[in-house]
Order: sequence, then C-alpha cells, then structure tokens
Amino acid sequence: MNHQGYLVIMWDLERSPIAKGNDLTPNTPERLTIFRRWKRWRRSPWFPYILFSAMMIAGTIWQAYQYWWGVQLERWLNDGAGSANRVAVFPASWKAKIGPAYIEPFEPITHITLIGGRSSTITFSNGTTRKIVRPSPISPSDLRRLKWLPYLSNLQIYGELEPNSWEVLAELQQLKSLALPGTRNSKLAGLEKMYRLTELSIGIHEQTSLSEIKSIALIPRLRKLGLGVGGIRLPGQVTVGRTLLDQQMQQLATSRSITVIEATIPDDSVLLALTDRSPNGDFPLVKVSELRLSGSKISNAGLANLHNVPNLVHLDLSQTDVDDDGLDSIKSIPTLRTLYVAGCFSITDKAAEDLAEMTGLESLNVAGTRMTQAGLLKLGTLKRLRSLRSDVKVTPELRQCFPPNCKVDRR
Repeated sequence: MNHQGYLVIMWDLERSPIAKGNDLTPNTPERLTIFRRWKRWRRSPWFPYILFSAMMIAGTIWQAYQYWWGVQLERWLNDGAGSANRVAVFPASWKAKIGPAYIEPFEPITHITLIGGRSSTITFSNGTTRKIVRPSPISPSDLRRLKWLPYLSNLQIYGELEPNSWEVLAELQQLKSLALPGTRNSKLAGLEKMYRLTELSIGIHEQTSLSEIKSIALIPRLRKLGLGVGGIRLPGQVTVGRTLLDQQMQQLATSRSITVIEATIPDDSVLLALTDRSPNGDFPLVKVSELRLSGSKISNAGLANLHNVPNLVHLDLSQTDVDDDGLDSIKSIPTLRTLYVAGCFSITDKAAEDLAEMTGLESLNVAGTRMTQAGLLKLGTLKRLRSLRSDVKVTPELRQCFPPNCKVDRR
C-alpha cells in the first residue's frame, strides 16, 4: 500500500475550498448589508461634509415650515378673536431692526387662547369701518391645527365647541394646562388620554355624566383642578336633583393624583359630598394638599368633613359665609399650615381663641374681617407663624407678639 499517496490526498482535501465551507468560485464578491454599507460610508473623508450639509438643509426646511405655519396661525387667530403667546428666543434688538412681524413667526408658540367666533368688518355710511366678532362654535378642524404645535402647553377655550371637537381635543397630548370656562356642551370622556395634562379647569353641571367625571379622575398626571360647579337649566328641560351632583363629587374624590382643587361650589352639600368617606371607609382626596374655596356659597356646616382630607395643608375660605363657629370645626386639623379667611365679615375677636389653638399655622390672612388688635394679640401662641395679614394697624406691641421672622402686614 502506497502510504505516501494517501497523505498527499488528505493534505489536498484540507486545503480545498469545500473543506473550508466556501464556494467553489474563489472570486465571488462580498455581499454588502446595510450595516456594512453604512460602516464603509462612515469611513469616507466626505462623510462630515455630507452630514453637515444634510443637517443644514433639514434645518432650513423646518424653519421655513415653522415660519409659514406661524403666519397662517396668526391670521387664523386674528380672524377668530384669539391670541397666542410665544417664547422669546431672539433678542429684542433683532425685533427692533428687522421687525416683530418677521421674527416672531420663528418663535415657538406655548400658550393659545381660542374664542368661539369669527371676525368680520362692517363699513358704515360715513366710510368708517369696525371689526366685530360673531359667535361661532369651535369646530374639529380648528383644533386639528393645534396638533402641529409641539411646544404648545397651555390652551384656553372660551365659547362653545361642536360635539365632535371633544374627540380631537383629547388628541392634543402635548398639553399641560387646559382651561374650558363657560363651555356648556362639554363631553369630557376621553380626557384620560392626555397623559401630560397637569392642570385642568372645567365646569361641571347637570349634563355632565358620571363616566365623564371618571375620565377626569383617571388623568394620570393631573395635579391642579379648577372646578366650577353649578346647574344649567336649558329651555324645555327639568333640573336634575341633588343626587346626581353628589354622585359626581364622590366620583371625583376617588382621584389619586390631584393635589390642588380650586372650586366655586353653590352650597354646603357639594362640599360634603366631595369630602365624604366612601362606603368602604376610604379617605377622599388622599393627595389633595390645597383646597381653595374662595367665593363659594358655603357655611359652617360645609366644613364638618374637612377632617376627612388627610393631607390638607392650604385652606382658602375667603369671601365665604364662615363665622366664628366655623373655625371651631377646623381648628383640630393637624396638617393645616395656611388659612385664608379674608372677606369673611362674620369673623370677630371670638375666633381668635380657636385660631390660637392652631399652633401649626405658618400663614394667616384675616383681612376684611371684624377682628381687632385685641383679638390679634391672642395669637401669640402661634410660634411657627411666618406671615400675618389683617386690617389692623401694626403697632410695636402687636409686632412683639409674634416671632421675629414673622411678616405682619396691613391690607
């Protein structure tokens, strides 16, 4: 047996392209994938110049689009009696030389106020003209224009909205603040999609359903809620009873994100329903720390349930019917740090005894009440007080009664 030939055959098999797993044609070009093409192109010496040119072209196109859209939006707002606020990006010297009309369309719009109406010009017989605004509901096409404003964070709408406009409004997910004062035909369902919304001002009336109130409570980042509560009786309708309004408040109290409530409520029963415990015994408004009820039609009976708000820090009862007995019902709230009772004319020096027991107070406003200097001198026990505002003249005796770092002002 020829062993030498056997070894030569084995050596040739090891060097063959089949043993190496390659194709039989040695000159086959390498297949270029997208990643390999990008890697080869990135190593080219022309890559920085091409990239810089592409960025400049894209930036120029974007600025031209922003300018065109800004001009169109300004014309539309002027026709609808609206307004827009922009962020000042360019210095004032540029605007003075070039002109605000040419510079401001480049600046991003952050706040918009829409008024339901269309402006028109009337020419009188003497040749003079006057611009008037005719009422007109805001259509879905009007709101779709706002979807192309990435920096828009604050929107205020005055007037009526068409029924289909609420679906488009819920798609404006870039909004952080939304105010809808005076809109009666509100369809609030779908607002939970606005995951960036932190401030909401809305009116609740007898046409608002419980599912719409639930959508407000489900807004994930909602912190401040401005609430106008009142019934609206339309022609040919019968006013709904108090039970529906109480259920609306109880549904709203289930929110786990709201920290500030600024409400104007019609009577005590609404406040009682808002601050009443659930059937399971759970506390309402567990995250609320500020409750602003200025101008509300509430009395002493409406303050009975404020103990159920576990984290209440700021309480504003200005311009209400609260008197001396009302302060007696809230003096035992341990977390209270700020109390405003300005304009409560029924509060007298008798209330000073209850205020003196609120040792945790840091800010107190009793301007517009009948409290005199004799009553304020009884508040010397408030060692943590940092601000006091009243109608009493600040005398040295009154000043020495409070801590040195307390600011005592007269209205």
